[in-house]
Amino acid sequence: MDVRFKGRPTHPTMSPHLGRNALACACTCLSELLGMARHGKGIGCINVGMMQAGEGRNVIPVHAQIQLEVRGETAEINDFMVDQANRIVKGTALAYDVEYEVEKVGEAGELNNDPELAAMVTEVAGSLPSCERVVQHKKLGCSEDFTMLATRVKAAGGKSEFFVVGADRTAAHHQREFDFDEKGLETAFGIFKGCVMKLNGI
Repeated sequence: MDVRFKGRPTHPTMSPHLGRNALACACTCLSELLGMARHGKGIGCINVGMMQAGEGRNVIPVHAQIQLEVRGETAEINDFMVDQANRIVKGTALAYDVEYEVEKVGEAGELNNDPELAAMVTEVAGSLPSCERVVQHKKLGCSEDFTMLATRVKAAGGKSEFFVVGADRTAAHHQREFDFDEKGLETAFGIFKGCVMKLNGI
């Protein structure tokens, strides 16, 4: 979600009462968003990854923008997080008497693998020497664009499966030092190849 606040400019010492501070609003909104209540039925996450605001050091800031994302373990939890975020944005805008706009710029839905395909991937992975440990179900705590493709495939009567191959890493995801052992790519290809062969009776 992209959130934009629009205030009113004025001189900060000569006529501060005439201004509406979009930057201050965005700061309060950011703090409230990061502290929002979570859902009791599962994992819900929020991150504010960017904030831009202001025009100059001696002008009450007119414009502010924050870019954020919410995630939920299920569609219900994700909807809850989105509703919470929207209420916080609206509330802080009202408190600071600024205009606001919320734009949804993307989403990833809930993903449930097809049991038949999950069992097949588990079997194929278990047959590969490079797979040291096979886990059929695991909560990833992340979001993937694949969910949108899977939803469309299922709507057309198809089946879908999303699997992850682990590999040694030098650092956590999105850290500057991140790198991974590319042998994992060979393992992933082996699983994919084995599944295609099974599906085609080879």
